[in-house]
Amino acid sequence: ALEATLAADEEAAAMLRRRRRMQGGAAVVMVAMLIACMPARRWRWFHKMSLWQHWFEYFGVKVVGPPPPKKQSLYAVIPHGIFPYGLGFVGLGELRELFNVDRVVVASATQYVPFMRNLLGWIGCVEASPSHMNNALDAGETLAVAPGGIAEIFWGYPRPGCKPDDEYALIKVGL
Repeated sequence: ALEATLAADEEAAAMLRRRRRMQGGAAVVMVAMLIACMPARRWRWFHKMSLWQHWFEYFGVKVVGPPPPKKQSLYAVIPHGIFPYGLGFVGLGELRELFNVDRVVVASATQYVPFMRNLLGWIGCVEASPSHMNNALDAGETLAVAPGGIAEIFWGYPRPGCKPDDEYALIKVGL
């Protein structure tokens, strides 16, 4: 009888643990869904987090040369790479203030990936379409863009035979 009672207590405790895990998992899923459905708005505090300074130190980011002018500009950040860290560096932390970058240009497809959309919204990114870029430039904002975009993700630089034919569109936007 005692063994049956202990077995029943263990089974009840195991069921309670499973129920709590399921409730915790459901809470995580609900919070994730809430974040995924939130509007992606720019959060200025996100740009100034101390995390970015640690990121710069880890990757050994240094600016060489005179500081850039504090006027509206269109920065071309190359290479794009599989993960466009260069754009992240220019769009966050101290480099954002040094280069006076207001917004970073990202592929329009990133707006369809829920958490990516939120993260890029917090940074204050603008879609890589001529209309969105022109609207941002007309508003007097400074932009940073990876000119080759998704097409150049796997290219290394300097690349033999590299011609800036497609980059002329960026020059037109800049003018």
